Amino acid sequence: MNQKLTPVKRANLPCNKVGLAIGSCSAKAYKSLKERGIELLEPLAEPGLERALSRHSDLVFLHLGDKNIVVSEHQATLAEKLGEYGFTEPHSRPLINSPYPQDVPLNLVLLGENVICNTKTAWPSLLEHLYSENFNIIDVKQGYTKCSVCVVNESAVITEDRTIALACNKAGIDALLISKGTIKLKGHEYGFIGGCSGLVAGDCLAFHGKLEEHKDSQVIYDFLDSHKIQALSLSDESLTDIGGILPILEYEP
Repeated sequence: MNQKLTPVKRANLPCNKVGLAIGSCSAKAYKSLKERGIELLEPLAEPGLERALSRHSDLVFLHLGDKNIVVSEHQATLAEKLGEYGFTEPHSRPLINSPYPQDVPLNLVLLGENVICNTKTAWPSLLEHLYSENFNIIDVKQGYTKCSVCVVNESAVITEDRTIALACNKAGIDALLISKGTIKLKGHEYGFIGGCSGLVAGDCLAFHGKLEEHKDSQVIYDFLDSHKIQALSLSDESLTDIGGILPILEYEP
């Protein structure tokens, strides 16, 4: 494609086909993304995180919308690459370490005018910035918020976390609550829906693995259909939590 790329204006919510995303995926999924004109920038392994999570983009990177990003202290290379596309860092870089909650300062969900997060574990200076920008903060108990939330559109999400679903529904966000346990995460009992998904167009949600394998796949398909979102399985592999596919550049229409 020779179309011009422009930053996704509102974090996690591309309007058009995505051209660049942050993530770390399998060779099959990477090939599938490439075939759709989507380049992937992979974070370096974060030295303070346990190995299974060390390349999870939703722990070490946060898109604030437009050209504004936040990266962890050890992701200077990623920040430099994104700088070539015009992205800037309005904040200093937090130090990310295992165990919880030191690994989740950037694990927030920006969703239009809302931010879903645990205010006790979110990076304080970032939280202060979001308040100053008049975002509506939806406070939840789950510190692994972005891991647990699959963004469908500005007013709809999918999650395995009951407290997140309740908080979102209370805020007027349509939240589909699904069962835990189907999504894999090496070294852990299971992974999360937010960590194996990401919008790759305004109307297309990609999954890292085969969505049909999820025990609630038909419910998920029906929910996406009700919001006019197409589901895309990037490979025939098992659904795996990779830290999400985070869209940051999209093609101009």
